[in-house]
Amino acid sequence: MFQNQNPRRPVAEPITAYRFWVVRAEDGMLFSHNSAPWPVTGIQATCTVHVQTPANDHTCGIYAAKELTWLYQHYKWMLGTPDLGPYVIGKVRLWGHVIVATDGYRAEWAEPYLLYYTKQYYDKIRKAALLYSTLLEPLAPPDLGPSEEELRRARAEAMRERRAETRALNAAIIAELQRRRQARAKETD
Repeated sequence: MFQNQNPRRPVAEPITAYRFWVVRAEDGMLFSHNSAPWPVTGIQATCTVHVQTPANDHTCGIYAAKELTWLYQHYKWMLGTPDLGPYVIGKVRLWGHVIVATDGYRAEWAEPYLLYYTKQYYDKIRKAALLYSTLLEPLAPPDLGPSEEELRRARAEAMRERRAETRALNAAIIAELQRRRQARAKETD
């Protein structure tokens, strides 16, 4: 998921980052996508290989993304899959030893800090916010730029403009060549 940039290091202040959870509808309990429950007091990473987590040479640790946009682009499909969830996006606080990667972090400790709700799952996500004592805000999907259809239209329009420019340039070149031929023909007469 993330490529390491820095070795494992303790952080003085918690780092705020983004991640997904599954919300259990009955009580609002949060679970990682691998079904690991998140205690209301925070979660500590564990590893079957290393005593201290996260380890530089391993994938252990609690993952979180640096940017909401990155997380949303890679996992937004999960928001609309009630058979898997409901899923919720939120902010976490990371602390202990943390490995900084290109797009996110792997941490020793984490706790939910804020949960974003959608209208469809407001009641379930509100239960989670109450259980974990987190903030609750509406999910405003990040501006991901133009849609695929808008990009396709823009590329088609750019191609039409380039073709028109090419035709005009070719016509100008042909006209210049014809002018030169006529000038040479007059000189030889």
